Amino acid sequence: AAQVLRDALAEAAARGEPVEVDLPVRLHDSDDVRWFALAAVPRRLPNGATEIAGVVTDSTERRRLESKAATAARAERERLASELHDHLGQVLTGVSLLVGALDREARPLAPQLGRSLDRLGKHVAEALHVCRTIAHDAAPSVRGAIAESLAELAARVSATGVQCRVHVADRLDAHLGDYERHQLYRIAQEATTNALKHSGCR
Repeated sequence: AAQVLRDALAEAAARGEPVEVDLPVRLHDSDDVRWFALAAVPRRLPNGATEIAGVVTDSTERRRLESKAATAARAERERLASELHDHLGQVLTGVSLLVGALDREARPLAPQLGRSLDRLGKHVAEALHVCRTIAHDAAPSVRGAIAESLAELAARVSATGVQCRVHVADRLDAHLGDYERHQLYRIAQEATTNALKHSGCR
């Protein structure tokens, strides 16, 4: 934690920008950890020293509430993913099979229906694809270290033919809670999805 703080303050002082950082502090003779938020404006003095003006607040309760909210959100996403995959996905699969059977039976008797049946089959297939995509995106995303989850995301992106690499600082996970890991992953997921959909990247 001390090294993270020193690095953040040194970088902010070099850029002349304010810094906001949450730091874990282990209480003496206890396993309890409290979190403190530092909002500071570091300034490099002519003699090379760094002067800091800022405010320190106890952010333990805020982080506890954020973690609780993240846990509830994860549970709801898991429920949604299960509903989509196990129920709606199965219904759409059944509809797709029925459309295929109808096509085989009706086309020889009424060839003029062929074009309509083709469109219907395509719409059902598209709906099934959207359902599976939403179910996958709603499923739990970060089950361990953020580096591993981001590496899996990069591998999935690279499988589309667009090269994607990820680098995560070695000590990052030690300073992230579940809430931060999940939010960072979602940001990366949204960014790569938008790049693939809208940028025309190759």
